[in-house]
Amino acid sequence: MPNIEDFMEWLNGEITKYVYRPQDTANAARQGAFVEVRQKICELDASNKGMDISEIEHIAGEICDHYCKFPEAYYTGHDDDNDRMIEERCNKCPLTRFLEGEG
Repeated sequence: MPNIEDFMEWLNGEITKYVYRPQDTANAARQGAFVEVRQKICELDASNKGMDISEIEHIAGEICDHYCKFPEAYYTGHDDDNDRMIEERCNKCPLTRFLEGEG
């Protein structure tokens, strides 16, 4: 089972990285997404129903699909762009480690 305390520590660190600057909408969007994840986790915890791993996986997927900065950085037009990104970044991502239960 994933270690929620370690994940929350990482999540709070990500939130503090993205300081609000009016001219930087990308950082504001990333911070907003992380705050939304934290809020959802807090709501799940408050409802005392326990953590629903499928909901956590869905939220992690949303972060990957809409807020991760690496797809843009790795797009060079080569066939191996996505494979390199997965190997070099995704496999080491805290979200991936969290979902795999490595805390």
